Amino acid sequence: MSKFLVVGIIVICLSHWLETVSGLGNQSLCGSGLQVGFASPLLCERLELMSSPLRVAFLDKQYVTQNSAVIELLKGRGSKYVYGRTCDDVDTAVPECFVASNWNSGWIGEFMSGVFTTYLGLGDDDIIAMTSLNFTGATDPNNATSVYHGSDVATRCVWEVNLGNLDVCVGDIWETEERRMLTRFTTAIAKDTFVLISSTDGKPPKDMFIFPTFFEALRMGNIFRPIMPECWGLHAVFLAGSALIILLTESTEDLLASPEDKPPPPLRVARILVGRFCA
Repeated sequence: MSKFLVVGIIVICLSHWLETVSGLGNQSLCGSGLQVGFASPLLCERLELMSSPLRVAFLDKQYVTQNSAVIELLKGRGSKYVYGRTCDDVDTAVPECFVASNWNSGWIGEFMSGVFTTYLGLGDDDIIAMTSLNFTGATDPNNATSVYHGSDVATRCVWEVNLGNLDVCVGDIWETEERRMLTRFTTAIAKDTFVLISSTDGKPPKDMFIFPTFFEALRMGNIFRPIMPECWGLHAVFLAGSALIILLTESTEDLLASPEDKPPPPLRVARILVGRFCA
C-alpha cells in the first residue's frame, strides 16, 4: 500500500511540475501586475504576443503619428520630409521607415510607443513595422478584384486587418460603421493640449494686440486678418441676397392681400420696392 502511495505522490508532483513549466494550470503565470504605472496584461498573453512578430502599420500624419528618426535623417541631408508620402512611396522610403521604435512622435505615435514598449514589453525584433507601402493588392483600388476600391488609407488599413495581413493599424482612425463591421477598435482616446506662448524679452510681439496696456487703435484690425477677402465677399452677397428675398416676400404678401387677391403686376411690385428703399 505504501509503495502505491509513494508512486502516486511522485506522479502528481511530476504532473504539477510539467504544468508549471508549460504554463498550464499555473494561475500565477497568467497573473497581472504593474509596470511603470501601467496595469500590465496577463503574462501568458504577453508570451503569446512575443511568440510571433506583431504586424503593425503606422499611418503617417503630422502631429499624430510621426517617424522622428526619418525626419531628422532627411533634415541632416537637406531634404524635406513629406508626411503621408516619404515613407509611403517606394522611391522615397528609407529603411528607418520600417523600424517600430522610430514611430515615437506625434500624440498617437508617442502613446502607442509606450504601449508597445512599456505595457507589452515588445522591442523592434517583436514588431514588423509597416506603412501603406506594404498594403497588399487585395485592397489596391486599381486592382479589379480588390475588396476596397476607395482612396482612404485608413479604411484600406482596416481591410488589411480584416484579411489577416495586419494585426494593428496605428493612426487617428475614425470608428465608422463600415470599419466597425470589419474589425475591432480600441477604446477611443483624445488629446487636448494647451500651449502658452511667451516673448523672450518680456515685450509683446509687434503684431499682437494687447488691451489696454499696449493699446493701439490700428491693431484692432488684426482680429479680421484670418478672414480672407473671398469670405468677406461671400458674407456681403449672402446678407444682400437674404435682405432682398425678405423684402420681396413682404411686398408680395402686402399686394396679395388686396381684394382682388391676384398676383401683382411686375411694375406694381417694382414701384413698391422703390418706395420702400427710398422711404
